[in-house]
Amino acid sequence: MIIWLNGGFGAGKTTLAGELHRRLPEAIVYDPEDVGIMLWKWMPPNDDFQDLPSWRELVVATALALRRHHAGTLIVPMSLVRDANRIEILGGLA
Repeated sequence: MIIWLNGGFGAGKTTLAGELHRRLPEAIVYDPEDVGIMLWKWMPPNDDFQDLPSWRELVVATALALRRHHAGTLIVPMSLVRDANRIEILGGLA
């Protein structure tokens, strides 16, 4: 299972993820922002790493690998504002 916490910036997604993890200790909290920060180490930062096709691809690949090899449940606190990005990522996870 993947529990994706989508919502406005500063709405409490990370706090909710922590509370869910407390109740589901076998789950992994996976923050796709870490993937964006990793990419920015290798390329000049842009305004929003969600605009990078590599970010969207790696978010899906990392989530699937974590599920396959490490945890039955992922908790993902990440705002997906743009419809196209949301469709691409959630479609890839489906």
